[in-house]
Amino acid sequence: MSLILNDGALFDEWKRDIQTMSGRIIAMRHELHRLLTEELKTPGNWDHIINQIGMFRYVLTGGFRGWSADHV
Repeated sequence: MSLILNDGALFDEWKRDIQTMSGRIIAMRHELHRLLTEELKTPGNWDHIINQIGMFRYVLTGGFRGWSADHV
């Protein structure tokens, strides 16, 4: 990690990679939300999918009512 943080070119590449990954996660969440709400007409409110920040927050901290890390 020190190598990347101390090399300007590597650091810039790393930042671009992080932005790309973040954008893909956001896009996937929006598509999942669209599929659940518009195509499949799945009952319930699925807004947590597009409102959450981070990759594991709702699954591992009980964001789905009644779920806990023991269920994962």
